[in-house]
Amino acid sequence: MNHLNKQSQSSALALAVLVADSINAHRAEWKEGTTYTDGTAVTYNSHTYQALQSHTAYPGAGWTPSTTPTLWKDLGASGGARRRRLLQRLRAHATRRGRHRRCMRMRGHT
Repeated sequence: MNHLNKQSQSSALALAVLVADSINAHRAEWKEGTTYTDGTAVTYNSHTYQALQSHTAYPGAGWTPSTTPTLWKDLGASGGARRRRLLQRLRAHATRRGRHRRCMRMRGHT
């Protein structure tokens, strides 16, 4: 029973991360010349940022999200990096589970 519970937790975690990543994938890419309102979320250099106040990113001003912490809050790595880490964890889990099953079959368990 404990094995099934751990498997269910892993599946639930994977689903939650993939859903969150799919939502983040639809965020607009930050660009100069755009007016942003308070709370707007954008992606820039593989990170998701949230506008802390309404402002216009004037061309040439250099107000990129990564260089203006008074305008943008860094919410962390956006979808791609988190998805890669999750897939690595899931592959490692599947490999361990496959080894366990082979060992159990060799011992005569089904």
